[in-house]
Amino acid sequence: MSDLRFNILNKVRENSRYIVYKANRVLDSKPVTIQTFRSAYPTFRDLNHMKQEFSILSKLSHPNIVQPIGLEHLENLPILVNEDVTGETLAEYLKRGKLDIIDFLKIAMGITRAVLYLHSKNIIHKNINPTNIIVDSHGEIKVWGFDFAIERGRDLNYSNVGEALELGLHYISPEQTGRMNRPIDHRTDLYSIGAVLFEMITGRPLFKLNDPVELMHAHLALLPESPKKYRKDIPDVLEKVILKLLKKNTEERYQGCSGLLNDLQQCLDRLLDINEITDFTLGTQDHLDQFQISSKIYGRDLELSQLNEIFQRTKSQKAELALVSGYSGVGKSSFVREFQKYIDLEGGFFISGKFEQYKKNPPLSSLLLALNDLVDQILIRGDEQREYWKSSILHAVGNSGKLIIDIMPDLELLIGPQPEVPQLPMNESKNRFNQVFNNFIRSFASQDHPMCIFLDDLQWLDSTTRRWLETTLQDHSLRHLLIICAYRENEVSPSHPLMLMLDRLKAHNTISTLIELKPLDQNSVAEIVSDSLSIPLDKSSELAQIIFRKTLGNPFFIRQCLLTLYESGAIYLSNNSHYWTYSAEKAHRVKISDNVIDLMAELFFRLPAEVQVTLKYASCIGNTFSIEILSGLVDISEEELDMQLKLAEKLCIIENIKTKERSGDDDYGFQHDKIQQAALGMLPDQEKKAVRYAIAKSISAKLGNIENSDHIYTVTDHFNFAQSLIDDEKILRKLVSLNIAASVRAKYANAYESALSYIKTAMDLVELKNLNLPKHVFRNLNLQRAESEHLVGNNTVVEAFFDEALLHTDDVVDKAKVTIRKIQFFNNIRNFDAAYKACREVTSELGVKIPATFSPPSLAIEFVKYKSLMGNRQVEDLINLPEMQDQKLKTAMLLMAAAGQSAFQIRPELCVLVCAIMVNLCLKHGNTDGGFIGFLGFGPVFHSGILGFRTTGYKIGQLTLALIEKYHSYGARAEANFVTGYFAIPWRKSALEMETYWQNAYDSGLEVGDLFHASCASCAMVQSYFMRGVQFDSILDSSAAYLDFLNRIQLEEAVLTIAAVNQAIKNLKGQTVNNLSFSDQSFDEEHYIQQLSGFNSRHFAHFYYINKMQSLYLWEQYDEAYKISLQSDQYLKDSPGMLHTAEHYFYKGLILAALLPKANATNKLKWGRALRGIVSKFRKFSLHSPSNFLHKYELLAGELERVKGSVDGAQKHYYQALEAAENYEYLQMQALANRRLFELHLTGEKKKIAAIHLSDSEYAYDLLGAKGIADLMASKRSSSNFSQKEFRFGQRADDKGNVQKFSNQDLDLKSVMKSSEAISKEIRLKDLLTILMRIIIENAGAQRMVLLLKNEEGFNVQSESSTKFPEPKLFENLPLKQFDSIAKEVVMYVAKTSKSLILENATQDLRFAKDTYIQHERMKSIMSVPLMKHNEVTGIIYLENNLIEGAFTEERLNLINILSSQMAISLENALLYQNMEDKIHLRTKQLNEEKEKADHLLLNILPPEIAYELKNHGTSKARHFSNVSVMFTDIVNFSGLCEKLSAEELVAELNYFYCEFDRIVEKYGVEKIKTVGDSYMCAGGLNLQKEFDASNIILAAFEIKDFIHAHEQSKISEGKPAISMRIGIHTGPVIAGIVGLKKFAYDIWGDTVNIASRMETAGDASKINISGHTYELIKGKFACSPRGKIEVKNKGLVEMYFVESKI
Repeated sequence: MSDLRFNILNKVRENSRYIVYKANRVLDSKPVTIQTFRSAYPTFRDLNHMKQEFSILSKLSHPNIVQPIGLEHLENLPILVNEDVTGETLAEYLKRGKLDIIDFLKIAMGITRAVLYLHSKNIIHKNINPTNIIVDSHGEIKVWGFDFAIERGRDLNYSNVGEALELGLHYISPEQTGRMNRPIDHRTDLYSIGAVLFEMITGRPLFKLNDPVELMHAHLALLPESPKKYRKDIPDVLEKVILKLLKKNTEERYQGCSGLLNDLQQCLDRLLDINEITDFTLGTQDHLDQFQISSKIYGRDLELSQLNEIFQRTKSQKAELALVSGYSGVGKSSFVREFQKYIDLEGGFFISGKFEQYKKNPPLSSLLLALNDLVDQILIRGDEQREYWKSSILHAVGNSGKLIIDIMPDLELLIGPQPEVPQLPMNESKNRFNQVFNNFIRSFASQDHPMCIFLDDLQWLDSTTRRWLETTLQDHSLRHLLIICAYRENEVSPSHPLMLMLDRLKAHNTISTLIELKPLDQNSVAEIVSDSLSIPLDKSSELAQIIFRKTLGNPFFIRQCLLTLYESGAIYLSNNSHYWTYSAEKAHRVKISDNVIDLMAELFFRLPAEVQVTLKYASCIGNTFSIEILSGLVDISEEELDMQLKLAEKLCIIENIKTKERSGDDDYGFQHDKIQQAALGMLPDQEKKAVRYAIAKSISAKLGNIENSDHIYTVTDHFNFAQSLIDDEKILRKLVSLNIAASVRAKYANAYESALSYIKTAMDLVELKNLNLPKHVFRNLNLQRAESEHLVGNNTVVEAFFDEALLHTDDVVDKAKVTIRKIQFFNNIRNFDAAYKACREVTSELGVKIPATFSPPSLAIEFVKYKSLMGNRQVEDLINLPEMQDQKLKTAMLLMAAAGQSAFQIRPELCVLVCAIMVNLCLKHGNTDGGFIGFLGFGPVFHSGILGFRTTGYKIGQLTLALIEKYHSYGARAEANFVTGYFAIPWRKSALEMETYWQNAYDSGLEVGDLFHASCASCAMVQSYFMRGVQFDSILDSSAAYLDFLNRIQLEEAVLTIAAVNQAIKNLKGQTVNNLSFSDQSFDEEHYIQQLSGFNSRHFAHFYYINKMQSLYLWEQYDEAYKISLQSDQYLKDSPGMLHTAEHYFYKGLILAALLPKANATNKLKWGRALRGIVSKFRKFSLHSPSNFLHKYELLAGELERVKGSVDGAQKHYYQALEAAENYEYLQMQALANRRLFELHLTGEKKKIAAIHLSDSEYAYDLLGAKGIADLMASKRSSSNFSQKEFRFGQRADDKGNVQKFSNQDLDLKSVMKSSEAISKEIRLKDLLTILMRIIIENAGAQRMVLLLKNEEGFNVQSESSTKFPEPKLFENLPLKQFDSIAKEVVMYVAKTSKSLILENATQDLRFAKDTYIQHERMKSIMSVPLMKHNEVTGIIYLENNLIEGAFTEERLNLINILSSQMAISLENALLYQNMEDKIHLRTKQLNEEKEKADHLLLNILPPEIAYELKNHGTSKARHFSNVSVMFTDIVNFSGLCEKLSAEELVAELNYFYCEFDRIVEKYGVEKIKTVGDSYMCAGGLNLQKEFDASNIILAAFEIKDFIHAHEQSKISEGKPAISMRIGIHTGPVIAGIVGLKKFAYDIWGDTVNIASRMETAGDASKINISGHTYELIKGKFACSPRGKIEVKNKGLVEMYFVESKI
């Protein structure tokens, strides 16, 4: 940096924005300092910071403040020239060591004097820290760094996180963190002084933290430590001064610098006078010397408490709405901001947005503003937290994150770029957006981080946000979220959309609470006056009365009124008392407007005329505006404009919104929307249009392409407003395009009303201006209009707009694309005939004929075609069909795919026929997008469902899913998974696997917005759970979750489908009105049956009849069950190939078997034949899918045998059914098999066995949750005439009834059975010991147990447990002799005798009374039991109870003895298992180590990618590389060297060379190829992952050359033979690969290798010889000597160069 005016000497200091240089002014040699920017391109805000700093410094003159000389320019950059200040920063000064107390006080007083002077000039420094304080050699200080300083005006100054991060974070006040609802005043500097003094006196910062978020939290919530903790000699009173400065609340700090200065002066005086600082009362001279209106919230304690209660509820319960209403200025926003601290204390998120009256079109704008703030909060956190939230968001949004980034671009900074999302039809697109957006919000709301969203000015709520609010608050699964909305009650009528929304929410039982904020009463006004003037409450009453009368208690008006009274002198600082007071007489005389708006208007007119004009233009931009856009309207520089706006900011007309942490590009906003309205009203309408036209053009010019951002709405709105001024047809056409783009963007953001408004404007504009537009624009206009009208529900006009769009298509392909969207519309309104007709018409034009109706011959013809076209190909091979090339055919396929749903709804067979045509087109012409629909209908539906070709259907189903992934048709995942699961899976795979397909369908449907198939999957899953015998309570939990989803999307048919399962479960539980009915208090079965007749999906209606058949059969109402089965038969044609049809046949067979014994001859014949057919059907089913059908087949076969009179045959099949049901975990089949066996054995007089099966059946039904059926089975005990013995024989160990009648032996037996079962199941040692010790302690009545196990060295203590600490304490090889908490003599007695031992009172038993432990603990009851195996003691159970004597009895001992054998076996198994696990772990570790060695060895032989390929695939393909640099080195006169060196010496020398070469080439990314004798070969450019620079191989050659040279010199000095080398390099194409089976090697071949070898042989010793081709690649980096063209063997003349040095 140089300039003729200044001689720059050196840099003296710097901060985040500036660098300060010491200089001499050339004119007069005056020493100065020059303050300039760090950046060569400062922003206009940086420039204004410097201007502001100079402006402030120019008004100051004080010995402790740096004095300015001028604001000049140096090298086109502004510089601030200040007086020369010698010394160093306080930060540097403090590094010298501990400060003497006197020096400390002098510096502290200097800082305080400087800040006192600043405050007297109404200036707040805001950045007092050690780098902004200069200390000279005499200890005198000067303060600088005024770039953040502000002059106080009417406005409240708030800080934000962004500004806090720029300041010295260790020294900012709590209110500067931006996390408090408190403005900044002069007392913020006092806190910063306190932080500086703390560091000066202790030598360490106030909070020794580095993370920004942690530091800000510390200023807010952590108490400072005592300075004496770090320095013992600090006087008590000085410590109190520092801690008083560091109070979190401004009211508790020093109120002014004069009070602080007085206390510091007293400290210094006492220290100098008596060499000691004695205690004195602080703050005796402290008072507020600045007029400061209290910023506390008054009169709202009750409302804050109420809001906090709501928040506490939402932390653990569902989301709630809190409404805050009140008139303008009543303090709604401040009230909610005050509540924010409750959220912060709970670790929650608080975000806020605000609606604007003139910005209704941008969808979700207010909410997005809030969410952008949230993202900003996360971005400033530490790496770990950012990574956590990134993972959480990505998990929530899945593959659809781009949808959120499109509306919140800053989110990409957190989660990174996201893949494009597939285009979907209208409904699916809408549903997908809703789902992803809600999941995104849900990802932030958790119990650990509850979230509060505050939306202000809800009276201007837009329709998109209103819909979001409704759906969100009706989502009962959404928890931990509180939404607070504030609105002006005087601006909403009962018919206002907000009030109508609240009525709807109330009707849906959504919890909402209204908090009405009324104006403050006079008492609260008195408190404000009292606190602001620091006067007693009783002395404030007179002024309070005056203010209350003028403001009527409006908080905003109260503040403005107080400021006006202060400015007029009615409130003043008394010269005598130095306290604030007022003159009531003057206050009465001051004229204050009757309302806030008039008052603000008065302030507005105080501004200079040019500033008023600026603000009028700003009001046209909106409630908020940017300097950049505004400067283009008023034609002045941004710097000058910013200075103008600061005048308005001081008068509280506008506010700097950057200090309010609002997201977006705007800089300022009007303090109140009424002010904006007033400014706007001052402009004539025509001028408004002109201004807004200019705004639109300015933003367009600035941003360029705005179609893909939310700026599209702003620009289009401005252009639309000024439409009448536009005559230029080019701009008009652009405006049409802008409206179309805005409409499309609004549609995709679910802002349907906005989308319709924009497209209407575009069409009106075309008509009004009679614009001549291209055909495609007219097509787009009508197409967008059609879809927008449909999305807002105006379906009657939609078809006409589609037809108009079709008239403006260019060709049949274009026509088809519009028709596809028309078909989607017809499908949405369920006009399937129209949809199919539209498809037929256009496919015909495309050359594909599809039939109008279904006919069997047509399907037969297509099936024959399919067989012919398939030939010998396998289904699996069809994924590799070539791509369809004909554009018309490809478009026809998409049309038929769109109409597939329509065809199915008209007639399923018609859909199959269309699908067959699609499949044949694919087989003939190749695969294409949309073709999967054909395979889906032709495979799972037709082959599996209709023809019964289950294997083929399954294979084509898998092909369908593969095609979807191939063409990225993710929108079809839900449909394909659902249909494949429905028709193809259960006949070849388990029902459990079928459910995974449906779960995939459900998840995919939610992800892409295919709610129809997501709902189908949810219905099918609940029915499958019921058919699979899942426990009823679990089913009800799942159905409740699905019903919540289905009710939210209002799919009544799906809700009714699930009711068929829920009511069946209630019936089997015995909770309906009677056994025959599904009705209960909330369900009317008759009405339900009527609703079933209207089902579009009749296969779902079938569920009810099947479940009803099952229910009536289980209740043994066989005649009624048969009647229902006949009705169920009618639905079979609607459910071809679906698993529930098998369930129908199963219960039909059981019902027939139950009726057959009493049937007449005709029915016996008919029903018997039917039963045999069903049994045959299930036999076939069970061969391919035993998990689903084997148990059912065996039960039906048993029933057939029973009907035929074969008891043995029936018994055999029943037991096989029971075994299969247990193997495949079908609980209801276990219950039913036991039930059949009970009845069979009861009839055969085998009552004991019958009793067992009855008990097991009852137990299984009870476990299932079918309490009603379990009770029915229990009732059969008494009706079956069991004897007491038979009854007892069949009683289960865990029966709950009649327990009191059983003996102790009964109880013990049950305990043995239960305990033995529990012990035998566990194999992990810790789990086994936990169960084992709990069981023994419980059954023995012990307090404590110790388990000892024997090994070769004796007994070791294995574990210890007690009733106090039930979790066992495990020991590892702890010898008994080292364990003192046991009666060792008792243990040794049991070990020697192998007998159990019971001591009723151990201290009185003479055999063991001398045992140390017994004596010390005064033991009472002890029992010790040996664990025996092969007559040897393998362990000992030691039990004690020190509460009572005789706690252990022989019965308890017998019980433990019974269990002990199982314990010994289980313990041995567990120890073996643990030993095995240890060995496996060790072996795994060894294998991993060996693998690492092998991998390392492989990587030594091969390049990484080749090694990976060989390792994973067993082979590696040879590869061609176009640009590889090959290097050869060769020892000069190797033969002569061999004669001089021994073999060992020669090999050692070569090894030494080649090891060093290996290191060098690896360093430069060059791959070693091989060594042959004395030749070393390597190559660069073989790595597929990295680009190779040929200069790297030259650098490697130089390093090899230097190494050889150093070695040569060393050998010469030792008198030994020296070695020199030639090096040759050439670059060109090579082939690389692996050769050989044994001792395989990686090698390269090609002419390039031969030429490289010739470069070496043609070179000179100690030279690097390169070819001309390599030279061209490196010539700019190395100095080379040309050698000319030299003859090379077999290559002719080759140009060569010696590389001499690096340039």
